[in-house]
Amino acid sequence: MKTNKTKSWMLFIILISFSAFEGEKVYAQFGPAINLSGNPSNSLAHSVAAEGSNVYVVWYDQGSSGIPEIFFRRSTDEGRTFMPVVNLSNTPGGSLLPQVATAGSEVYVVWEDDTGAPPFIKEIYFRRSPDQGVTWNPPLDMPPQNLSMTSATNSVSPMLAVAGPEVYVAWQENTSPKREIRYCRSTDAGGSFGVSMTLSDSMLDSFSPDIAAAGSNVYLTWVERILAGGTAGGESLEIRFSRSIDEGQTFELNINLSRTSGASLSPSVTTAGSAVYVAWRDESGTPADVPEILFAFSTDQGASFTSTVDPVTRFNVSETPLQASFAPRMAAAGSSFFFVWQDQLPGNFEIMLRSPSLLGPKAIEFSSRRPVNLSATPEDSRLPSVAVTGSNLYVVWEEGEVLSPGEIMFKRATPALGSSPDNLSANRSRPAITPNMAVDGSDVYAVWSQFPDAATGLEVFVRQSTDSGKNFSPRFNLSDRFGDSSHPRVAAAGQAVYVVWQEDADTPGVHDIFFRRSVNRGVTWDSPMNLSDFGGIFTNDSRAPTIAAIGSEVYVAWEDETTKDGSPQIFFRRSLDQGVTWDDPLQVTCEFTGKRFQAFAPGLA
Repeated sequence: MKTNKTKSWMLFIILISFSAFEGEKVYAQFGPAINLSGNPSNSLAHSVAAEGSNVYVVWYDQGSSGIPEIFFRRSTDEGRTFMPVVNLSNTPGGSLLPQVATAGSEVYVVWEDDTGAPPFIKEIYFRRSPDQGVTWNPPLDMPPQNLSMTSATNSVSPMLAVAGPEVYVAWQENTSPKREIRYCRSTDAGGSFGVSMTLSDSMLDSFSPDIAAAGSNVYLTWVERILAGGTAGGESLEIRFSRSIDEGQTFELNINLSRTSGASLSPSVTTAGSAVYVAWRDESGTPADVPEILFAFSTDQGASFTSTVDPVTRFNVSETPLQASFAPRMAAAGSSFFFVWQDQLPGNFEIMLRSPSLLGPKAIEFSSRRPVNLSATPEDSRLPSVAVTGSNLYVVWEEGEVLSPGEIMFKRATPALGSSPDNLSANRSRPAITPNMAVDGSDVYAVWSQFPDAATGLEVFVRQSTDSGKNFSPRFNLSDRFGDSSHPRVAAAGQAVYVVWQEDADTPGVHDIFFRRSVNRGVTWDSPMNLSDFGGIFTNDSRAPTIAAIGSEVYVAWEDETTKDGSPQIFFRRSLDQGVTWDDPLQVTCEFTGKRFQAFAPGLA
């Protein structure tokens, strides 16, 4: 059994909302810490998973008896609050090194446990929840499921990956005379597992696995001790990679990703779309006892890697040659991916975060995204874990002083500028200009001007969102006429949305003010109306409109040159019935005899 160690740790988690603009990541400010464990004993070795607004954290805790158990807490509101602690293991033996993963409403947890017979032989145990961690199978009053079933050798260091109903578990099997990487899978959301199999084939030793999955692909990395330069050339520790493209039924490739002069350890793998990222700790620098974090990536589902093509394309993530870097972990979503690791800064260990840009099959840009110190405390911070969902990034780590009680701590950041920006104009080959936006409740409306193709002039487009900007409808051409339509402005009130713009469709270079409305949140639109062509009075340029709305009242102002001396003045019109009928135009600014006063760029609020 395990006894209390000489050092205690706290576990922190940070939720970060992020945004990408012009090659920069913008991070939020961090809020106060929340104590997830809330007891005086050691809390260690953690994992975090997230999907949608749900966050799941697992760790092991050495209670007053000194026997570690696996604990679980969940949040359904992006980490703002957490449900009570649940003991998932509740076994007479020591339970260590948990990992958690999620897909939809399913939550899966694995760990190593020495409860079996004979005593102190470690096995890989498993539980799953079909309802976001509310209930568990097997039930908590029954023993967990044993996945390894190898009572003669120790099964340790389990890792977990999920893709739909497929659940994949890899672990290190301490066989004699060498360690191996074993693996098993479930095709029914963890209801049952097939027989485990050995995936490594080293002559010497294989250990420290990690696993990731997406679609029908499964990616596995581990450390392998190999003979360097033949049987007389000594040994080296390298990072091996293997993949399956048939939902884990068979594996292929088994290639060496590191191939550096020093030891390569602690691999981490993650995937998003067709991209696969592998990071590891590397000791090939100078001096050798100051390791760095290196990584390689594939853009073709692991078929080829940058590091197997050209050693120059092994990228240095940490870039701290005088400070030791350890324990890399990664998470990816869409085109964003994130590194966390433990760095030996002056005086103590800290948790660092970095997010690069993927520029192409062999190109990464790091220069504009310097590492961020997430922990920044006087205590040692170690062994981070990371998960990402939507615009939220969650990071956990252990933190504590020697001989002090460790706790599981949670930090949530104030949301920053939002998620990576969506391209609303959706046509990079045609310039999009003069955007404007209106919001009413959860309804968001965006308008802009853009050339739809080379043969026509500028048009005014609109897109609307009914879920606070998470999703937008297809773009719709509001103007759709010859000539240039530009400088749109939009206002919204209740179910109604109103757009005005300037247009020179009838006489090139002479603009009118056009208005269009929708009374069903932008689903359908009435025909355009010319607000400046009032009985033929406005014959010169009308431009730069602005609009405001409240209730059923709509107000429009614009700049117009239809005056005695041709100088621009500000005109105004209003509607009291949601833009169906309009009062006569009113000149708001004044002209003085013999003097020329000009008024430009009106605004309404």
